[in-house]
Amino acid sequence: MEDKYSSNVLSGGKLGMVEVPNSRLTRYIVLLIVTKVLKALGIFESYDILKVVHIVQFIFILKLGSAVILLFFQKPFSSGKVVSKRQWIKLLKHAVFSCIISLLGFFGLTLCGPLRTLLLFEHSDVVVIALLGVLFTGTGGGAIQDQRRCSLHHRRDLPPPL
Repeated sequence: MEDKYSSNVLSGGKLGMVEVPNSRLTRYIVLLIVTKVLKALGIFESYDILKVVHIVQFIFILKLGSAVILLFFQKPFSSGKVVSKRQWIKLLKHAVFSCIISLLGFFGLTLCGPLRTLLLFEHSDVVVIALLGVLFTGTGGGAIQDQRRCSLHHRRDLPPPL
């Protein structure tokens, strides 16, 4: 039985630090930091632009610019298979849902501001977990629990019914 699991990493005690070349790791870390800074600048610039331009026009210009850049680099019409009717329907559904999500995201940007939006984008998994924790457990629902305690407290102070 022991030799059956002898090659197991957990039982063999072979866990430890993974060797990664420092130059390659440094390049990826610098690239990650640059992209995060560019994303933050893009959100702040989008907030400034949305003060002047309507949200729908901004999304149209953004999606059109992205499509032109992708058409130039990918050249989808000059090579590859022909897109079937079923794939066009899937593409259309994806495009509609993507536009709705973008509309809601930029509407949230105009309401909340760039800093809150940036924090929400960067920590969206933590926000969702906290929201689910508040909804499905008793933690964090202080206002409702305080309201129940107050209503019970006031009922004890009422005079007995006649």
